[in-house]
Amino acid sequence: MDIERFTECANRIVDEEVPEPLLRDLNLGIVVADEVKREGANTYVLGQYSVSRMGRSVVLFYGSFRALYADKPETSWELRIRNTIKHELRHHVESLAGDEQLAREERRERSRRAQGRPAKNRPETTPFSSMLRRIRRWLLRIGNPRE
Repeated sequence: MDIERFTECANRIVDEEVPEPLLRDLNLGIVVADEVKREGANTYVLGQYSVSRMGRSVVLFYGSFRALYADKPETSWELRIRNTIKHELRHHVESLAGDEQLAREERRERSRRAQGRPAKNRPETTPFSSMLRRIRRWLLRIGNPRE
């Protein structure tokens, strides 16, 4: 899958499957970078959620996907793109709610790998509809029930 097709696939997933409330305050959007991003020698980073003075964004690293999925069918790419978007949007939703559960889980995983213990990586299986219910609960908790 080339970068143009990758970008089209990511945009289609966001446009057709992601409920608008999950994109709230993601002012810098979901973007594709051509680069390979790694964490240590053995781990490719497929996506990253960032908060800066400029705003909030999700970056999908096409180069990392290409390194891992070059010989895989497009259906595998699409599934991993979808799961990566879900994963990064979970970071976003939790950040908005002041809840860092996923970040804590990732720190534990990095610690496990650093200790030479096997990772417990599991694909993101939360449907967007479940994420939407979760963000609604968080928004109510922080006193901002916008949808």
